[in-house]
Amino acid sequence: MSTGTGNRSTAGFTLLELLVVVVIGALILGATFQVLAVQERSYRHQGAAMTTQQNIRAALDVLESELREISASGGDLTMIQPESLTFRAYRAAGFICNLDAPGQRIVVVRQGTQPFVANAAQKQKLLYFVEGVRTTGTDDDWGVVEIKSVEDTYTCHGTWGSVEGTDTVTLNVPGFTFADAATGDSIVYLGAPVRSFEVFTYGLYTIDGEPVLARRDANGSLEPIIGPLAPSPSGLVFRYFDANGFPTTNPANVAQIGIVVRGRTQGTGVPGETHYTDSLTTRLFLRNN
Repeated sequence: MSTGTGNRSTAGFTLLELLVVVVIGALILGATFQVLAVQERSYRHQGAAMTTQQNIRAALDVLESELREISASGGDLTMIQPESLTFRAYRAAGFICNLDAPGQRIVVVRQGTQPFVANAAQKQKLLYFVEGVRTTGTDDDWGVVEIKSVEDTYTCHGTWGSVEGTDTVTLNVPGFTFADAATGDSIVYLGAPVRSFEVFTYGLYTIDGEPVLARRDANGSLEPIIGPLAPSPSGLVFRYFDANGFPTTNPANVAQIGIVVRGRTQGTGVPGETHYTDSLTTRLFLRNN
């Protein structure tokens, strides 16, 4: 009787097979991470582009809305520099419906949405039309006076007619020229237009280490508006032209203002990545110039 024994074999992977699997897996993971890294960089780039474009559009919108109403020949533009300018920023508007010379008050029917403000901190002033002699326009002018107080009570002159439903206020304006000093004749008449304004300087300023569009008021207070922008001297550029399109350095002769706003994203700190930059350019034509 004979006894037979079978061959035994154990199933598994050889060391070479395991090494091949590990290498292939590492290649797949590396490719996956590379795709994710590219997608992340693309996302950051698109986000930076959108933020920069929004910033420069917002900066142009602010500047255009403030500068659109000014008249350089009327004295609204007082200082011009390549990176900043100072001007009268108009606020409330209306028409005089009563004159109270003894009380140094005028009653105004307001037009528009912004109120008249008597605030020493804001330094808001009033611009009023001086007619002078009605038969000639050579003596017409604009006077400037500070608004001391604003009162809700009012009484329009009887010749003005009904003001029911209108927004009417009384302004206390010491220094208002009610009459000619020599003759005593009135030089400001009912219906004369008035505008309140504040003096601002808009420019490129560095705040918290970032260049931004900001404005400085008459008291010197600085308020950031939009940022960050590209650093000086390219972040914000003003160019000034006269009525014939030639460059000018005289504020009274400015008829057109060219504005260049260049935005730049903050650095990400990632090696190999640079700041994203973009710019917009416009030319604004001033009224009455």
